Amino acid sequence: MGDGFGWGSAEVFSGVVGEEFGFITYTTAQEQAQYIVRAFQVGRDLSYVGPMFLDNLNFCESYPRSELACFLSLLDAEGEPRPAFEALQVATP
Repeated sequence: MGDGFGWGSAEVFSGVVGEEFGFITYTTAQEQAQYIVRAFQVGRDLSYVGPMFLDNLNFCESYPRSELACFLSLLDAEGEPRPAFEALQVATP
């Protein structure tokens, strides 16, 4: 996935989270949405933060559900918006 950070959520993917991604189960989809929106708010408020970019709109449609990219995706495997997608829509001016 390259260099970056983010908050993933696997609550709707029960039974597919591998050992190496166990941390994904610590965050709910709603918390993921709150954290992402807050990160953009903090970035906007700090004068020294430049442009911010959130990638991974639909990796879950292309990757197996057990891959980290799927847990970070804004759309689920069927292409439906996850809470983070909807929260960003509301938060975007």
